[in-house]
Amino acid sequence: MEEEVTDANTANKIFSNIQTIQKFNEDMLQELEEKQNSIEGLARIFIQRAAFLKMYIQYVNNFSDSATTLAQSSKKNKRLSRFLEDRKKLPQQGNLDLSDMLIMPVQRCPRYELLLADLSKKLGSDPNRKGEKDLVDEAVSKVKDVNRSINEQSRIAENLNRVWMIQRQFPAMEEVIVEPHRIFQLEATFDRIVDGKKKKAQLFLFNDLLLVGMFPLDVGTLGSSSGALGTLGTLFLNYRIFPLGQVKLDRDSAEIFTISGQRNMMTKKYTFTANQVQVEKWFRELELRIRETKHKSEITGFQGNFNGIIRSRWSSGRGARIIILGVLASLIFIILYSLGLLGAHELVHRIMGNWSYVFIPAYFTVGAVSVAGILLFQKFEKARETKKKTQ
Repeated sequence: MEEEVTDANTANKIFSNIQTIQKFNEDMLQELEEKQNSIEGLARIFIQRAAFLKMYIQYVNNFSDSATTLAQSSKKNKRLSRFLEDRKKLPQQGNLDLSDMLIMPVQRCPRYELLLADLSKKLGSDPNRKGEKDLVDEAVSKVKDVNRSINEQSRIAENLNRVWMIQRQFPAMEEVIVEPHRIFQLEATFDRIVDGKKKKAQLFLFNDLLLVGMFPLDVGTLGSSSGALGTLGTLFLNYRIFPLGQVKLDRDSAEIFTISGQRNMMTKKYTFTANQVQVEKWFRELELRIRETKHKSEITGFQGNFNGIIRSRWSSGRGARIIILGVLASLIFIILYSLGLLGAHELVHRIMGNWSYVFIPAYFTVGAVSVAGILLFQKFEKARETKKKTQ
């Protein structure tokens, strides 16, 4: 009996509904082989089975979770990592890693569409083959409808596969950089200036971090299902990860820039050089990404602090009562205004002029909704606290 290399839950996350897709393709392959000499027969197979192609949507939607789980499990589970490396060496594997094969179903439906579109083009405008062409065009349309549903997720899947391939170039990397939110942006070779000497380095820019690969080792072509997705055979013996929110960027000259960041309570600086065009392009892109990351971090921090304050106040009930009283006071004033009592009408018009006719109804609506929202949220919080106590 073979020893299990991972648990069933992890395997399900990695492979999703691949068994269903495999069975579907086995049946479809048999039908296509039977009709391989009939264009009309081939077209009808795709027309009849187009609805079943939607099972790929589930697979593509799960790919983010699949890629992340595979990357994390390979790092933590040495038995799984050894198993995958051993399997990769088998002749029938073609030196392909599991991640190379997992991306293949994502690419399948677009290839069906290209195949059928090419077939339609070859049939051309021959009046004797109009019936065949109409059927092929109908098949193209049906497959295209499925692809519209999965195209965005396919782009996400392709990106994650690219991130995973970059991760594989760093055998000593302890961190897992494959994350659903991480988007690969740019890659380029620079010279890193160390004690006046130049040493090759590879920069990988993502939407939230900069990865520097150092001490490159050429090992030939890495196995990949798509040359466009793979970086030709370089492993990096050392690396440095810079979270963009913590990076300081300096332009030393037209062809030199420096990045610095904290690591183990110490500031680490790296100086890079290349031709002026490349340095200019990267400096602008880094500035933009750093600014965006810090802006998002500030917003997230503000939201976290605000939510924390509101929750702490609501948990005691005191803050909620203060807010409700403030809104109620405003509503009372609006009612007085509407009835023309206590000089409210004259006071508002003196302050706001003609804008009061727009402001008053809008404020009344917002105030009423605010009070209702606060009361409902406080009720929800009390119910949650009661549930906690009873558990």
